Amino acid sequence: MAGWGHVALISDLSQLLPPPAPEHAGKLFQMWQADWQQLRDDQPSVERITTEIDQSRDAVRKSCAG
Repeated sequence: MAGWGHVALISDLSQLLPPPAPEHAGKLFQMWQADWQQLRDDQPSVERITTEIDQSRDAVRKSCAG
């Protein structure tokens, strides 16, 4: 449940940033929604979510640096 709160906060705050941050946060939310229940037992789910987190972080940095 804690993860849902974090993902929702990321999604909400990303709307205040210029592209591409909102798009990446939306993809992270979708990935979390699809895979969160498998996180304990499914390494590919962990890797997909981790990749989306990394890409979202990069997008935020690029949005703020530009």
